[in-house]
Amino acid sequence: MAAAAAGRSHVHLCFTDHRDQTYALHRVDVEPLFHSEPDPDPESMDVLPLPPPAARFQPPPDPNHVMNFHALGAAGDRVVSIDELRRTLIYDASNGSVRAGPALRDRKYHTLSASVASAGGDNLYLLDHIPRRERRRCFEALVYVPHLEDWCWHKLPQPPYARAQGAGTYSFDTARRAWRKEGDWALPFRGKAVRDDDPGGGCGLWFGISSAPGRRLCAADLATATASSPPEVRGMWEEFRPPGEWFFRNAAVVHLGSGRLCTVWFFATDPTDKLWKTRARAAPLHTDGVEPEHGAPS
Repeated sequence: MAAAAAGRSHVHLCFTDHRDQTYALHRVDVEPLFHSEPDPDPESMDVLPLPPPAARFQPPPDPNHVMNFHALGAAGDRVVSIDELRRTLIYDASNGSVRAGPALRDRKYHTLSASVASAGGDNLYLLDHIPRRERRRCFEALVYVPHLEDWCWHKLPQPPYARAQGAGTYSFDTARRAWRKEGDWALPFRGKAVRDDDPGGGCGLWFGISSAPGRRLCAADLATATASSPPEVRGMWEEFRPPGEWFFRNAAVVHLGSGRLCTVWFFATDPTDKLWKTRARAAPLHTDGVEPEHGAPS
């Protein structure tokens, strides 16, 4: 998981520490990423250790049980963790506190999330990455209820693509709580994408890791999409060229606010270590700072 605060200078990175079977949450300063030369060498890098964990989380004793972590709110100071027993914890990095949250309505295993601001505060929308027809509560929202002064999980409509055939892209209206099909095409991203839409500082494009070979940073203009044609890709960049002994595992793009993004690339040094359980040495990661310019590249 990678989470960032709008207009701020830190991201949270969470890793499984297999030495003591805990999840370590690190608060990483990303300001140094934004003072390099305009066009750094993609093969160059500074090797730095992670800061000490700001918090540790103990998962259930069953080795098959895992915890997932998600950022709540544009400020990025709150992190929500869930486990396969439906339990919820809410960590507040601003004061180091942890509180119990409400239980999920249904179990979730491989989750994606989006934090959305509303009149009542920030809400966390949580979706099973691989929804199943038999699981009717694969989509929920963690909503703060002012008169209860507490959080509640709300059941949301199942995504239509859980029972549809073929490619397609759908959007969810958080006000109407309804799905809408946007077109018979797929977005050009692998995993989650973010929009650089800061007033006065954003370019209005969506950024993510390209689904095309090469795993490059990709920018697309969703406003150009129609029902029959996908959005235009406005640019792709090779931010980093990893050493040959590093094996790609995952990547994420984080919106920092103030027209800035951070890319985080996760690697392994053992190609057979599919579960990232290498104990001899830490798995490497790479971070980059990105400042999109107005006027999309082509």
